[in-house]
Amino acid sequence: MTFDESYIELLKKIEKFGHLEKNERTGIECKSLFTQVLEAEDAKGYFGFPISNTRKIHYKGAIIETLWLLGLHRNDERYKDLPLTNTQYLEDHGVRYWRPWQDINGNLGPVYGEQLVNWYDHNTGTHINQIQNIIDTLRTNPSDRRLVASMWNPAEIPNMALPPCHHSLWFYSYVGEDGKRHLDTTWHQRSADMPIGIPYNILMYTIINKIVALCTGHTPGIVRGVLGNAHYYLNQQEGVDEIISREEEVKKCKEPLIRFSDRIMNKALHGEMLNLEDFSIDGSDFMITDYEPLGAIKMPVAV
Repeated sequence: MTFDESYIELLKKIEKFGHLEKNERTGIECKSLFTQVLEAEDAKGYFGFPISNTRKIHYKGAIIETLWLLGLHRNDERYKDLPLTNTQYLEDHGVRYWRPWQDINGNLGPVYGEQLVNWYDHNTGTHINQIQNIIDTLRTNPSDRRLVASMWNPAEIPNMALPPCHHSLWFYSYVGEDGKRHLDTTWHQRSADMPIGIPYNILMYTIINKIVALCTGHTPGIVRGVLGNAHYYLNQQEGVDEIISREEEVKKCKEPLIRFSDRIMNKALHGEMLNLEDFSIDGSDFMITDYEPLGAIKMPVAV
């Protein structure tokens, strides 16, 4: 099943069976279902990219935000002295999603990347890069069952501009029919805005899956999302109906692909394991081809 097929099926399920509730934070009514699974089948390894064709998705923003999540922007002198989750890097690359939550200096507190790659251990006074630890383990003991990273830190939530919606991820390494090791990734998301957030989130975790695979000698595999509160707001109903109405038309669209820069792929094809620092922070290592989505759909965001 392609991402769009899985995505539209879940939207139809929420529309038909969703529970009506009023969200206290936004004050807007929504329809929601609890604990839903969204999957993007990826039989194309390095090249598959589950970007929705239902309308244009800002995939460049997803690439940039993923590099920010992994803390790779700190390799640039312009950002290394700023707090890890300062939004200046995002702003410089046209990603303005976080503006409603940042303070006057562009800071968000210890959200996402601060926990993922810089978790503070109060017992030892040291910081932990969870992604690097997972990469190191996949290189030496790929069958390990503790390939888990969490961004949900209860002690730090009061200091966060917004508690993480997607809050944990884990990896599964296995030997495929081709005799090579493949890498699947699953992420957990407590609050899932289906029309706006989810098409963006699955791109982020697909990019993480491919980066970690390239750093550990794996072939990228399937990416799944386990969605706690999967919902859409009633002021998005018209847009949701439009997405669902495009179900058959979407099947005629080209299947988008992701291409890596020659510098990255040459290393991978020669059996070299990359390091996180090998990826350029401007997103130029990732190129999307054959992306010809359907027309725009207006969709309000609940802040």
